[in-house]
This record gives sequence, C-alpha cells and structure tokens, in this order.
Amino acid sequence: MGRPMRIRIRDFQSIEDIEMSIDGFTVVVGRSNIGKSAIVRAIDGALTNLAGDSFVRVGAHHTEVEIDCPEIQLCWKKGGGFNDYVINGESFESVGRGAPPVIGDAGFREVEV
Repeated sequence: MGRPMRIRIRDFQSIEDIEMSIDGFTVVVGRSNIGKSAIVRAIDGALTNLAGDSFVRVGAHHTEVEIDCPEIQLCWKKGGGFNDYVINGESFESVGRGAPPVIGDAGFREVEV
C-alpha cells in the first residue's frame, strides 16, 4: 500500500489549524458541532475551488488547505484576495472559477450518486 494522504486545514469555518493522515478506510468521529463536516467541506473546497470566501474563519484573512498524497500535492489558498493553488510545485494564481484541470487528471472528480 502507498503512503497515507496528509491533510492540513487552516482557518476554514470553525477549524483554526488541524493536520490529519488518511490511510485506507478512515472514520472521523466526535460530538456534535466540533468540525467533522467542516473537514469534509474544506477538502471538497480545495478539490473544486469553492466559490466565495464566507467559509474563511472569523478573524482570519484567508483559508489554506493542503492535500499531500501519491497522486497530487496541492495547497489551496482562498479569501482575502487569494484564489490560488500550488500543485505539484507549480503555482496557479487567480484561477477564476473552478479548479485547475490537473486536479481531475489526478483522479479527483465529482461523484454522482
């Protein structure tokens, strides 16, 4: 099995700064209203370039989400004038709407159920 996926989320909704590893089937559990869903929204936001900036943590300037896995290494910075990615070492500044195609090329696509 490959190396685990590492996720770091800063200043997204209720999350100030967390880092976690995902290795195979991973479950996030905890009491209500502590940020479990915010983790999922932050990861989704980074993979889709979530529109707007209302998700930036109150008092923070911008949010950053890092995803590091065998398929892709990305850092998404949004809010406070930022709409940027660094993907596999390449900078994408002011990307506009939607995420850079390299994210889909790495196998991350919207799932319809």
